[in-house]
Amino acid sequence: MHSRQVPSGRVLPISRPAFVLAVVIIAAAMLGVAVTNRLPVLFPDTLGYNSAGEAVLGAFGGHHRPLHQVAAGMPAAAAADNGISEARSPYYGVVLAVVDRIGGVWLAAAAQAAVAAAALMLALRRLGVTGTTGIAAVALAFVGGLAFYACVLIPDVFLGPAILALAFLLTEPAMPRGERWFWAATLLASLLFHRGFLAVGLVVVAGGACAWRARWFARRGWLIAAAACGVALVAHSLVAPVVGAVYGAKMASQPFVLARMIEGSVVPAYLDDVCPTRPYFLCRLRHRLPMDHDQFLWAGRPDGVFNVMSLPDRQRLNDEAGAIVAGAVAARPVAAAIEAAQYSIHEFVFAGMNDFAQRVPSRWHIDPPLVPAMAAYPTSGIVVGDFPLHGVSQVTQWLYGAALVVLAVAAVALARPAWVGRRAVAPVDRRLVAAIALIVAGLAVNAAVSGVLSGIRDRYTGRIAWLASVAAVATLGHAAAVTMPARRAIRETTA
Repeated sequence: MHSRQVPSGRVLPISRPAFVLAVVIIAAAMLGVAVTNRLPVLFPDTLGYNSAGEAVLGAFGGHHRPLHQVAAGMPAAAAADNGISEARSPYYGVVLAVVDRIGGVWLAAAAQAAVAAAALMLALRRLGVTGTTGIAAVALAFVGGLAFYACVLIPDVFLGPAILALAFLLTEPAMPRGERWFWAATLLASLLFHRGFLAVGLVVVAGGACAWRARWFARRGWLIAAAACGVALVAHSLVAPVVGAVYGAKMASQPFVLARMIEGSVVPAYLDDVCPTRPYFLCRLRHRLPMDHDQFLWAGRPDGVFNVMSLPDRQRLNDEAGAIVAGAVAARPVAAAIEAAQYSIHEFVFAGMNDFAQRVPSRWHIDPPLVPAMAAYPTSGIVVGDFPLHGVSQVTQWLYGAALVVLAVAAVALARPAWVGRRAVAPVDRRLVAAIALIVAGLAVNAAVSGVLSGIRDRYTGRIAWLASVAAVATLGHAAAVTMPARRAIRETTA
């Protein structure tokens, strides 16, 4: 039997120069998205992350930025009457700000593309996808969203490598030291860059512990992943007290879960029940609910809510948000579970990048390193309309949907070959199957975390949709390696 599939754990060797050259070529090709757009893709959140980083750099440099110099809604600080917001991670912000200072937004996009390309190359080798099949997998990942998100200056592109890191750390006991360090560092950085990524990591690591006694389970790798989650959890918990000590002001959190549940029917119905006897601050807004969570959190006047409140009102709403969510879930647990499941399933099958049609408001404060990029922003392809954003998003959705179908069919063929007219002729590589299963689990956990905590947006799944293509190619390759048509199997057996 001949196959291009290399079992997991027996990775084909590749010289370091060849690997570096491949990463450079793939990363350069990814930057074609930014070249086509005439600028790396900017998003309103880009300014938020960069502002957080600049505030941190200023604080450590002994130059505390006045709060009025940072626009409302920005992460490390906000307008003087709006308090200090923790909406964006200062850890990604620092990296973005430093790289922007050194080489501008193009260097930032190149650095992200290099990390993404290295993770893709290592993943394909670890999954045993080589030769022409490997080239096809690179092309599918490239077109399926990886190239686009590598050029978007927010941390979304790092979630895919984080899920790959979890998949391989938990299933590969024997791994070169350099590769193990790469996956560990990538995982830790990703978890620091976004609290949502940390939530995904915590769920996968906790779930992975259930397989502690499985033969394919790599306990050392699990401990590394658990340590990364622990460090990131502590690091995120330190942001509020550190910022409070530096600026002498309390951080104003965004009530993300409440905002998501305001979109549905559970919280509004709960408010109908309790507002007559329990005067929540949110009760005065009941006549405007349900409401889109983005409008509730981020919209300005006249349609916004949280973003146009005074600081005392924001703090009052934050103080009662947990009680409202808990009360609503306790009062209607089945309806809340159904609503969360609906959001999660919708998010799981919904992938793209249409969200990036949203414009960056020109009224926000622009930090000096971003001034050249913002000067070029009005002439960028997405803003002008000559970048095929909708078409790219549709291709991502189609490839993602096709990959999910392939994964389902290939999984059936692998588990029950006779159902599809085939039979097993070689043992299944359990570590490889476990790694692919963890990648798919990462997709599902991300959908659940995003759907439950943040609502439905195509970019939440679009940023990792390419993982489905990689997993599908690896699954097909392994299924072909361990199964074949019965007639051919009989012929080779008797030869």
